[in-house]
Amino acid sequence: MAQQYYLEGIWQQHVRTRVTFTLSVKDMDGHPEDSHFPITAVLEGPEYYEAEVSQIEGVAGQYLLEFTNPSIEGDYQLHVLANGREIYQWLVQLREKRAQPGTVQFFIDGPGLGGGEAKKAVYININVRNLQGEPVDVDILNFTVLVGVNLKQQKAKVEHSSTGLYRAHFTVGAPGMTPIDVRYCGNSVMRPPLMVMFW
Repeated sequence: MAQQYYLEGIWQQHVRTRVTFTLSVKDMDGHPEDSHFPITAVLEGPEYYEAEVSQIEGVAGQYLLEFTNPSIEGDYQLHVLANGREIYQWLVQLREKRAQPGTVQFFIDGPGLGGGEAKKAVYININVRNLQGEPVDVDILNFTVLVGVNLKQQKAKVEHSSTGLYRAHFTVGAPGMTPIDVRYCGNSVMRPPLMVMFW
């Protein structure tokens, strides 16, 4: 029987840390179940890293993809495969932690980064941290989240959920690869915008 795969994680992470993603597996009725096939994952870019894949104990259909202390900064492609067949390809940016006074860092995650069904509401999370890694609030009016291109481009609705957490809601109108770009004060915090598949 066919299965559905859902990848979650923060696509901007730091080198020399645990870089992790979570893969959920469900049957076609949406119920969690263990994968019928072995799961593998790699990061390809300035360096090549293989993930350690482990099932999350006591949770059906939940797998942890962990890259231990990748050391080379750069832009990577995350490839997730089931039985050798690619089921996800994501852009992942690994960056150094840089201490610049008065700045904040943005980390994007949530189900919208894993794609989904067109014409069905979805969201992404915008996590804001200070240089100590603590959640901090910023001016919500300075956020712009753009989804799609040209005439089909739309602005997502951004809501404040809790300290340092903002949620952008949107609906993709048609299937296909869709760019998602989060901007703060007009500057993109996702360079380049993430391309996400909707079906």
